[in-house]
Amino acid sequence: MYPMGTMFPGYVDSALIPLLVRQLKKKGLHVDVIIDHNNALMYLVVNNVLTCNLVAIFYDLLNTPPINHRGILNNWADRIFDQIRMEAAELSIPDVLRQRVRTELVPTYTVQHPDFSYARPFPGGLSMILSIVHAAGTTRCTTEGLRCRPLGVDELSTTDS
Repeated sequence: MYPMGTMFPGYVDSALIPLLVRQLKKKGLHVDVIIDHNNALMYLVVNNVLTCNLVAIFYDLLNTPPINHRGILNNWADRIFDQIRMEAAELSIPDVLRQRVRTELVPTYTVQHPDFSYARPFPGGLSMILSIVHAAGTTRCTTEGLRCRPLGVDELSTTDS
């Protein structure tokens, strides 16, 4: 293991993590860096679908000379991108999509945006929208996002959730 002294203070969060984020954004991914101060964790949320704890990346960096850090980050960027591609491929299979879609009742005022033009009105000031369950949590389906799915709103909203 290479001692922490081989890395200047802030090297990971001011140089390496931004580099990884830039590499992922170049691949067309949306990336948020989340710092959980209560649990001393740092992780990436990619496309609101994949949560990537950075502990494994930090471990790889500590076990590699600094001259090789860019290569380590390139490998991680490729792995993360491949994981997102596999997720998209899975959701293009109608049966998998049906299993992962959930209906959600939300206050109507929260879906008055064009992103939710597909929302179905429900009694009591509620609207029904669709969500997709991922390993990182649940994301709400937008009208645009549903256009690239193999099933339509009516087919998905009648599934058992």
